[in-house]
Amino acid sequence: MFKLFVDGSTLRRSNAGNLHAVTYFQVAEEAFPDAGWDDFIGVILPPWFEAVTRLVRAFSTRERFTFMDGPPFVELEVTSPGLLKVRCYRKAGQLDQEYPEPVSLEEIVQNFLTVGANVVEACRAANLHGEQVSDLADRIDILKSA
Repeated sequence: MFKLFVDGSTLRRSNAGNLHAVTYFQVAEEAFPDAGWDDFIGVILPPWFEAVTRLVRAFSTRERFTFMDGPPFVELEVTSPGLLKVRCYRKAGQLDQEYPEPVSLEEIVQNFLTVGANVVEACRAANLHGEQVSDLADRIDILKSA
């Protein structure tokens, strides 16, 4: 299993105007980087959606999903049509975990669309409007049409 997780109950806007929330990837039975990882979702989610869109459109075969707060990142690599290898790194060049089973690109797309829609809805419900929310909503629409 490989899934993006954003905890909407932790959603907030910083004094600088950036959206934050607990955000991580569920890889098999583990949370990566960890279950309490708090990050700038308004900054990291739009490029992550762009990366998934590039994979769907076959514009690339490998994408990196970086976190703002730290060096950890996740790498997805196409191994065969519609299937991806998942690698998690605590630091560049230091593989922390590699998911042994290929992951379905379609499942990743559906997960991202669901999580993205939930984040946008939670932002709007909390009256957290602005460019970061609009940018994410635009990226969701692009992924839907890919």
